[in-house]
Amino acid sequence: MASGLGRYLALRAVNSIIVIVAVVLLTLIMFGPLVDQQLKAQIEMEVRQQILKGGAFGKYKTPEEAKRAMQKAIEERIKALGLDKPWYIRIWGDLWRTLTFDLGTSWVIKSDSGSSKVVNILLERIPRTVLLFGTSTIILLVLQLLLGAKAAATPGSLFDRIVVLSGLLGYAFATWWVGMVLLYLFAYLIPIFPAGGMVSVPPPQDPLHYALDVAWHMFLPVLTILIVALGGWAYVTRNLMIGILTEDYITTSRAKGVPERKVIYYHALKMAAPPILTQVTLAIASIFTGGLLTEIVFSWPGMGLLYWDAILSLDIPVIMGDVYFTTILIVLANLTADLLYGIVDPRIRLGTGGATL
Repeated sequence: MASGLGRYLALRAVNSIIVIVAVVLLTLIMFGPLVDQQLKAQIEMEVRQQILKGGAFGKYKTPEEAKRAMQKAIEERIKALGLDKPWYIRIWGDLWRTLTFDLGTSWVIKSDSGSSKVVNILLERIPRTVLLFGTSTIILLVLQLLLGAKAAATPGSLFDRIVVLSGLLGYAFATWWVGMVLLYLFAYLIPIFPAGGMVSVPPPQDPLHYALDVAWHMFLPVLTILIVALGGWAYVTRNLMIGILTEDYITTSRAKGVPERKVIYYHALKMAAPPILTQVTLAIASIFTGGLLTEIVFSWPGMGLLYWDAILSLDIPVIMGDVYFTTILIVLANLTADLLYGIVDPRIRLGTGGATL
């Protein structure tokens, strides 16, 4: 059994590495020509500024001679950096540097500490996204299980109908619209919560007050996510549980006098765990990538807002670094879910031909 799970996870790990390399390679292919164009333009501008600042034009007899000297200096600089070779030849070196987290320097964006290194910018933003969407996902998961199981245990009741209706309405809501409505109601019309950001300016110095201030800023973004997602999550759990509660072993457990609470929240939920894990996996992916629209609406300084700012400023190194980090974190989240899936569902540990491993 253990060896079967090990082979299962080894295969998933190999697939994960292939996915990461493929995504990075495709990103380099997509942005390679644009990066070349931008770097060469930057080199030309820097050489011109150096020559003009040094007054070097005065030593040339004619403007044409000065232009030739400038062009020669530009070509030497381009050759020194290896940019004289086509991007599709240099791409393998770029691929290795990216895979080893040598992500270069941002063209526009800087971290709060003033660093232009893409790695530092990303490492600053990731915890903020994890904080917001991790909190939201934990709350969602708990409420999903409680509400979905309760609705499945009383099908056709008023509570069940409310869960079904909220699920249908939740899928119809747009995240940005719900966020804007909450901002208008509770940040402008009734100014109870801040209109955006992660912490007040200036931030509180006391650690406890700082944590409470961050929670105060998180309230509306988390509420937005709950309004949009909770109904759908609970509805999925409810549908899974209704089917499971009709199984023979559930009827047998009830006939033996097993308490209804244990039947629902232990036996039935245990069988519903694998598909629920799949849903949670997708949520974990959103934890790391960040809800782009949610972070934009509430100016939450995470990965989603960083990606948006990088696109607006055409900061290619940050875009590529964001894509790389996002891919790694999503793959790791899926790999973790595969591990949990393999532990929870014994069928995963079956080899070819149906033999138990």
